[in-house]
Formats: sequence, C-alpha cells, structure tokens
Amino acid sequence: MDVKSQVLNTVLNLSAEDFFSMDEQKRIDIGFNKLSEYQFDGMIINTPKELDIRKKSELPVILAVSYDALREWEVDFNRGLIIVATNIITGEIFIAPGIQTKKRINYKVLNDRGPKPDGDALSARTHGCDVFYLRELLNIPWKPATYAITFICWDWVSNTVTINLSGDADNAVFENVSKIVFPPVNQRKGQGAGEIKFPTYFKIDKTPELKNSNMAFELAGEISGKSQEFPVFGAFKLPVNKNQIITENDNKEELPFVACFQCMFILVKKNQDQSLPWHSRWNLPVYSLKNVVPGDIVDGYFSIDIIGNNNTLPEPDNYCAYIIIGNQIAGPHKVVIR
Repeated sequence: MDVKSQVLNTVLNLSAEDFFSMDEQKRIDIGFNKLSEYQFDGMIINTPKELDIRKKSELPVILAVSYDALREWEVDFNRGLIIVATNIITGEIFIAPGIQTKKRINYKVLNDRGPKPDGDALSARTHGCDVFYLRELLNIPWKPATYAITFICWDWVSNTVTINLSGDADNAVFENVSKIVFPPVNQRKGQGAGEIKFPTYFKIDKTPELKNSNMAFELAGEISGKSQEFPVFGAFKLPVNKNQIITENDNKEELPFVACFQCMFILVKKNQDQSLPWHSRWNLPVYSLKNVVPGDIVDGYFSIDIIGNNNTLPEPDNYCAYIIIGNQIAGPHKVVIR
C-alpha cells in the first residue's frame, strides 16, 4: 500500500459524523500531528460514502495536504485550489475555486514570494488539513444524486471520491439532460488543419492511444494568442449509463449516434485568486453499429478546435490543461499561451 493510500485508510478514515464535527482542534491534530508521520507530496481527500439529504444540509470533504519548501515557493496552494464535482448519473459538472471566504483578498501583497529556498530550508515541510462544504461552494442541487469529487491545484490532482446523496425516493427521478452534440459536427468541407474538419468525433491519425488509462488527450504545449487554431485531440473508453444513451436517433452520419457524454475542458493557472479557471463544456457523441445498454463500455473520440468553437483564449500565462468526464480526469498537460 502506498503512502497516500495509508493516509486515506487511517488518518482520513473517519466516521460519517466525524466529517460534520471537524472543529479547528481536530484539524490541527490531523494536520500537525498525524500527517507529520507520513512522507508524501500532494492532496488526499475523503468524504462520507453516503449522506441523507433529509437529515444533513451540507456535503463535507476533508482535505489532507503535504508539500516541501520548494513547492510552497513555486505554487501558493491557497491561491490555486480548484474543486470539481460531477453528477455521475446526469454527467453535469460543477466547478469552483477552493476558497472559503467571500471577502475579496488583495493578492498583490502575496506576489512577493521572497528568495527561492535552498540549503537547509529545502528540508522544511508543510502539512495541513481542512474541511470544505461543497453544497454552497459548488451550488450543488440538494436532491438525490451520486457525485465524483476531485481537487486540483496547478499540476497536482487529488484522488477522486464518490458520495451518494440519498433521500426521498420520490425525488430520485430520471433526469433528462441535453444530448445535443456540442460543439456541433462541422458539415463544411476543407476546414481545420490539413484534411481535418473540426470538430470531428471519429478516430483520426492524431487521436491519442489509450494505454493504461480510460481517457487521454493531447494538445500543443505552446500557442500564440494570434493563432488561428488550438486543437485538442482525445479518446475515452467508459461505461455508459441509461441517461447517456440515445434512444431516438435521427443521425445522418455513417454510424448511429448511440450515446452522449458531458465533458469539461479546463485551463488552470497557478494563481486562480478566487476566480473560475477558463473552461469549455462539451457534449461528446459516441457512434457505434452495436446496440448499447447501460453498463456497456463504449469508445469515444474527439478532435475540437478551442478557438474555432467561438472561444476567446485566456490571457497569456502558463496553464495546466485537464479534461473531465464523469469520475474520470485526464491531465495535466502544461500549456503556455503567449
């Protein structure tokens, strides 16, 4: 068992009620005492496995973090934390900066990081623990659902945890979400680089191969703000649920349109500073000759031009790119926009 799994299974292995009684003293005990026994870099999160929305009014997630002096100098954790939650059934994705105050902070005074640590200073480590309440932070609808939750901070990604919000069965209705392909399929000829038409949702030469993951994407590591194209090429192999299956098909493509997956593409800065990261929402189609039933594993592909999708690129800076579908996250890929 690796160190992070040990922390998750011991330090953060709390009872359901412990998540709701995590006062400052308990957080200090975890952050300064228990976590100091483990040597790791990164973020580890946990949440109750199930929560009855008739009895509780919040969705708590506990975070344990540990980093060395160099990481602290390079990335201000509190300025770059992003929280993402996906409704596993509907595919809807919620995102927000992980800042727990509504007061505006003067970040200019935080920009002076001082000299880069060296020598004995590099051996210093920071351990911390905090609890985030996602119902308010992410504006999550308080009704039965299952959510996959992940924390992002620049090029660090936490483990993903799943929580089931249970309640009145009468409210646990089947939800119809948009299955309209977005960005829409380009019907024009000769668009995009070379012979590629953007967007396209079939496998092409530039589609990345899935090796040891269920999802992958590729994009240029550097792009000019004057560029005419910013293509992203991706693939996924994921189970489909009943809400993603297309039951009425008027698709005129060569293959039937059988499923649709909600997706989010994100560009994260080191210092988000209480702002949402740049992101774009897509509805990705899956085409297949086979009949699809819930639980089937399907293959999907996408080649999308970010600029051609009527998006304005974010300001010049260094970014980490991620793609999220359901309980899966791919990335980071570092991108420089000049």
